[in-house]
Amino acid sequence: MQNCEWYNNMRLLLFFCFLIFWNYLYTQILTDEDLLTSSSSELQLDEYQANLEYYITQPFSINTATDEQIIESGLFSKIQSLAIIEYKNKFGKIFTINELQLLFGFSSEHISELKKYLSFSDDIPVLKTDSTRNKETKVRQRISLSYNGLIEPQKGEDTLASAPFLGSNSYLYCRYNAKIGKQISFGFGIEKDKGEKFQFNEKQKGFDFYSYYLSVKRKKTQLILGDFNANFGYGLVLFSGFSPSKSMYIGNSSRSNSIFAPMQSRKENEFFKGVAVTRFHNTKWQSGCFVSYNRIDATVDPETDLISSLQTTGYHNTLSTLEQKDAIALFSSGLISSVKGRFWKVNFKSVLHKFDKDFAVSDKLYQKYNLQRGVYLNSGIDYKIKKKNTDLFGEIAIDYKGNVVFLQGLDYSFIDEVQFCLLYRNYSEKYQSYMTSAFSDGGKVNNEKGLFIGMQYAIFRNATVKIYYDIYQFPWLKYTTSAPSKGREFMAMCNFEWNNAKLDLKFKSELAQEYQANDSVPMKKNYAIRKYFINTILSYTLTDKCSFKAAFCLSQYNNENGFLFYTDLIYTPLEGSSIKLRYAQYETTYNSRIYAYDYDISNSFSVQPYYDNGRRISVLYTISVTEKLSLQYKLAVAILNNKNTSGTGNSEIDGNIKTDFKILATLKL
Repeated sequence: MQNCEWYNNMRLLLFFCFLIFWNYLYTQILTDEDLLTSSSSELQLDEYQANLEYYITQPFSINTATDEQIIESGLFSKIQSLAIIEYKNKFGKIFTINELQLLFGFSSEHISELKKYLSFSDDIPVLKTDSTRNKETKVRQRISLSYNGLIEPQKGEDTLASAPFLGSNSYLYCRYNAKIGKQISFGFGIEKDKGEKFQFNEKQKGFDFYSYYLSVKRKKTQLILGDFNANFGYGLVLFSGFSPSKSMYIGNSSRSNSIFAPMQSRKENEFFKGVAVTRFHNTKWQSGCFVSYNRIDATVDPETDLISSLQTTGYHNTLSTLEQKDAIALFSSGLISSVKGRFWKVNFKSVLHKFDKDFAVSDKLYQKYNLQRGVYLNSGIDYKIKKKNTDLFGEIAIDYKGNVVFLQGLDYSFIDEVQFCLLYRNYSEKYQSYMTSAFSDGGKVNNEKGLFIGMQYAIFRNATVKIYYDIYQFPWLKYTTSAPSKGREFMAMCNFEWNNAKLDLKFKSELAQEYQANDSVPMKKNYAIRKYFINTILSYTLTDKCSFKAAFCLSQYNNENGFLFYTDLIYTPLEGSSIKLRYAQYETTYNSRIYAYDYDISNSFSVQPYYDNGRRISVLYTISVTEKLSLQYKLAVAILNNKNTSGTGNSEIDGNIKTDFKILATLKL
């Protein structure tokens, strides 16, 4: 029966491919869509924002970058990258941001976003006079200080609560970054989460979290000391940075990530602390290695001294969560060697993780293949072959027990403005790894098989379409299933621009399986779960200083429905100053909740979850006090219509109104 259903899915997939090919033959294809697609994971969004913040202090130079650097910068989709490369080959340098309007795939909105991340400096060699030497050693500094708070008291602030907060219910974060010339950069960050206490003891030294890094580039060597991320290939062996959503893979799936980068986000776990070195031996060979020793959060059974679970939230605002802070030590080391030719590139890599304690073996069946010991060794090979309009790429990895996982992908361009993507992954349920993240539906690099197909194209110059279809199955149990399960997902996005208006349409459907249990069926059994999501966003530029946006979203989880309506008004009276207003009305269940991007201060990149029945009003005010000093203030008020309390656990508020605020000051020197 399962084979028959899989055969039917394959027939549907082949039919889908035929439709795409038919569209290619009979449709005029010209443009691409915006790359900046977010995911709902708070830590991933923070990492993504940190990547963008890096380009603010060290702008990406389009004119001096190689073709490969443009493609792998993370700022452009593949179609946009190819358009830039072709334009430079034909006309030479790009002198201003406005020239990007002449290229396929660049909307006015995207160009406005890119402005602060790009540099168009002249790269013509000049004689090194005293003035040019001073410019080469110029120190650029950036300091940001943010403070978040909540007006209403929360349950955790009551000392009589079952697990009260240890400190004040406010958030504080400070970040400093500096760059000396082009060779040296360094920075540090300090953070106190809500409910945490400023204290000195065995677990904490003042603030709850500190991070720091020093990066030095000298001739053919790059050295990073302190905190850093490591991304090897496509993520089957090691990946600690930002992991994109499925829609971002269309037209970008063959991009291989950078090896080492300073850690500048606020995540308190899943990064490395030590030294990382990259050596560029010649134009065809580079290698890298790292050594790290870090203490990470975990729950340890006091009787057996075994690790029950790893904690990644970073919150240490109660006695129990403070006990989990830095509970175990982790030693990690790895090496990678990259060899490339004219049309190909191969990476050989290996990573070792050693925890100072073993993991407890769970008696729950779905956790049978979880981490079980203290030492893990993973090795693998990834490759990429690029020939004209075709990118063939893949990766294979093996763990210390000989379990193998692999992915294989193809990016193909019918013409320069059309991208076709095909990606197959096969992750054994027995594969054991730590700090890995590759393309998947379940979010892990094990217990999944699937086939992803996607395409993006344009009906005409100002209209783009992005489509994907993903079939997947889980050979072993998951937390939400009582038997092996499977599913499929379809998504279509359309973007239209004309004059001062822009229309975004999105449809997404998913058929998955989860278990259900009731009195009539005492044994848990997998049932089909159907999810639907429709999103319509209309943006209109009223004047040079004022724009308007309205969105209407519908969601369905089986028989549970939800809707969200919000409208934005953006006013920019002066350059560097703006006011962004939002009013949202929503009614959903928890299962049919809707996520929507929310305007936020610069060092935050958030997606707001909307559920229950209520409304939310927010305002974000940005002002440039001087050329070097800017301030941001955000105030948000959420009102529930059907409840007298808001939140759960220690975050519960007695009342149906929740008011939070954020303040950010940024100084550039």
